[in-house]
Amino acid sequence: EVRSACLVQGEVDCTLEKTDAPEQPALRIGWRFVRNIGTPVLEQLVAAHTDAPFTSIADVVHRGKLTRRDAAACARAGVLAAWQPDRRRAAWEALQTAGDVLPLAPARDDRDKDNPQHRFAPRELSKDETILLDYRALGLSITGHPMEQLQPWCQRMGVLDTATALATKHGTMIAVAGLVTVRQRPQTAKGTVFLLLEDEYGSLNVIVSKTLDDLHHEVVRQTQFLAVYGRAERSGSLVNLISQKFKSLDELTQASALVRRSYDFR
Repeated sequence: EVRSACLVQGEVDCTLEKTDAPEQPALRIGWRFVRNIGTPVLEQLVAAHTDAPFTSIADVVHRGKLTRRDAAACARAGVLAAWQPDRRRAAWEALQTAGDVLPLAPARDDRDKDNPQHRFAPRELSKDETILLDYRALGLSITGHPMEQLQPWCQRMGVLDTATALATKHGTMIAVAGLVTVRQRPQTAKGTVFLLLEDEYGSLNVIVSKTLDDLHHEVVRQTQFLAVYGRAERSGSLVNLISQKFKSLDELTQASALVRRSYDFR
């Protein structure tokens, strides 16, 4: 079980928490995964939390000395959910409070609390929107995977998920799609590029020859959501896909603008 980052129960690093099954603890995501807050802010939050547990969004903003940018980042990442599960409401409250600590931008609350029509009432985020917001704010999601948006297209086109691809026989010609999370081009590989495709089921290694990399350089090196056609090469439980053709799927999903770029290595 993986639990979301939280400023009440979590810590700066990932931690293990007890569950009903003592031999199976849950993993709590650490605060350091929140994007757009740096080490100084994390140190401020740790120091404040060590002095006393946080009691509210306003308490986090004031004692953590958060700027409006920091407060918005925390709200987007859902770490304020213990006090306000709706992230947009949490952001509204955090930003209102953050104005109090900025001498040139005092907080203003123009809402008429006695008039329900003037209350801030955003609609609930859909699952897809939550996943994309998680990737934007944390670089990961416990709600789902951005490839889920593309599965209807994959099914129509006969493109496999990674779990099905890993079960195929040696030599089978298949098409697989996924989010490119790693690109490697070792100097000892004579120009061969290695990709790691990831979806909600797992990951698959893709091997791109130097010739294909030269011919399809932009797609191979820049695409985030990629479909690859090629031959499955099995060695025991390990399956590699020897690529032959490529198709960028970035234009089919809004997620391409929000997910973290792949980790590229020489």
